[in-house]
Amino acid sequence: MNEKDVCLASLQRHVPHTFVAMQHLVMAMDDYVKSMGKKTIFGKEKAPAAYEKYLQHLQRTCLALQRDGQVSPSATSEEIILKLQSVLALFKRAFPNWPNAYMYFEWSTTEDKSNTAGLITLLVG
Repeated sequence: MNEKDVCLASLQRHVPHTFVAMQHLVMAMDDYVKSMGKKTIFGKEKAPAAYEKYLQHLQRTCLALQRDGQVSPSATSEEIILKLQSVLALFKRAFPNWPNAYMYFEWSTTEDKSNTAGLITLLVG
């Protein structure tokens, strides 16, 4: 069993709901990063719709962490960010093929942490 298989099995066993939500979150982050600065053929910016999708999946992932018992419903946004970082680190080892998404997540939870914490507070309550 290689490292990817061990990480995958761990995610599926310990955080099954978060694992499914994380798959969608990573794809949404990747879409958002790729859509920055792009427009539709009608001149409409693509990034706002991609960002909205990212926020929906961020909310679902935070709620999945609660459902899997990784954070309490009364957890602070900082606690949720720490748990997201730890689960995403394991996810990244299992699926290293999303570098744009991982780069965006790292930036948003370090350089833009106060904004991300505020968003999580708004999304989860």
